[in-house]
Amino acid sequence: MRRRASLTAVTLVLVMSAPSTHAGGDSVAVRITALSRTSEHAATFVLKGITEDVIQPCRQATISADYSLRGWPWANAPVTKEGHKRALDHLARDFSSHAETRFGIIGTGLQDDTRAGACHFRSRALSLEEEPSHEWVVYSWFKT
Repeated sequence: MRRRASLTAVTLVLVMSAPSTHAGGDSVAVRITALSRTSEHAATFVLKGITEDVIQPCRQATISADYSLRGWPWANAPVTKEGHKRALDHLARDFSSHAETRFGIIGTGLQDDTRAGACHFRSRALSLEEEPSHEWVVYSWFKT
């Protein structure tokens, strides 16, 4: 019985300390306040939540997105390089036109980049998805 209690306690600690995930993909309405494209497949952009935080507890988040296959060495990448570029192109168009856009994460879609400061994140891939409501959403992937 004592061993089972120890195992349960260890499991609970591991679950509680895991990075937050968003099942299926949650998205929020944002404005892109800055965007710097460093290559065809890499960009850094700043998102500001319109009615809610971009990512708890960040009302504004800086995201560096650089396509990387290293994130999925054991499986097929969930996003192609071309799909990532389409998502970056969509963000660039919305930034240029000052349009509201939707941004979300799938799985552990972002990694904290604490070296860069609070509310800075890294993404390994972006995808552009049409929702059942016919809205376009850019989703970030870091781990699946």
